[in-house]
Parts: sequence; structure tokens; C-alpha cells
Amino acid sequence: MSLVLVFIVHALAAQDYDRAIGVRGTFGQDQIYYAGAEFSFQKNVKRIGRWETDIGWYSSNQWDVLKLTVMRQWRFLHGNRWNIYGGPGLGAGYIMFPFAQNEFFATANLNLGVDYTLPFPIQIGLDWRPEWTIINDFGTRLGYDVGLAIRFAF
Repeated sequence: MSLVLVFIVHALAAQDYDRAIGVRGTFGQDQIYYAGAEFSFQKNVKRIGRWETDIGWYSSNQWDVLKLTVMRQWRFLHGNRWNIYGGPGLGAGYIMFPFAQNEFFATANLNLGVDYTLPFPIQIGLDWRPEWTIINDFGTRLGYDVGLAIRFAF
């Protein structure tokens, strides 16, 4: 039985996974500090890159946000388990103020990060995402967030 388990773990470790799905926790700042969580999906496209799509909820003491972000990522270092990546993206969302009119907004962003796939199909990633608000800036045009992601790779 233990020989079968060792074989399965070894076979999974040799995989180069095409997709990953999981969560990304974020902490960021524009004019104020905020935190949030995203449902995250990645899909490899060609040998050097992938698409990442995130849908998330962010909250601060002044607003709540529901947002969709789509990014194209190029892998600068692509190992069997390690990836260093970066690329551009776009986001769109809905900001909800407690005592003001709610609004739609759009952002352009960059994404720089590193991820590691464990010997079993779990990916852990850390990234930095500066964002420029291009529609409805609400007093600030530039913000950023740092994210820690945990995904199931398949």
C-alpha cells in the first residue's frame, strides 16, 4: 500500500499542470487600506504564458467592492515547480458606499509575482498588483494590492 502511495505522489510531482483554481487573499492601498478575497482561476496558453481570471470582494472602512479582473501573464522563469511571471490586465467592478451613490469603475493593472507548485497539486503564489483607475477614479487614480494565493492545480 505504501508503495502505491509513493508512486502516486511521484507521478503527481512530475506533472506540469495546465490549470489552477483557488483563492487569493489581498491587502492593498489606494487612499485608504483595504482587504479582500478573490476566487482565482489560471489557464496556461502556449508554453510561456497563461491567463488569470479573478472575481473578488474587497472591503475598507469607507466602501465595499465587487470586482472582476482578467490578466495575461508571461512566465519569465518557468520551472517544473517555480514560476516568476508578470503581465498586464483589466478590471471592472462596482463600488458600494454606505451613504453615497454606488458606481461602476474600470482599472488597468500590472501583475508581478512568483508561484510554487508543491510535490502534490497545490500551488502557492505571492504577487503585487499596481492598478490605475481609468473610469470613475473616486479621488485616487493609483492603488496597489499584494496577494497570497492558494490554488489546486490540475
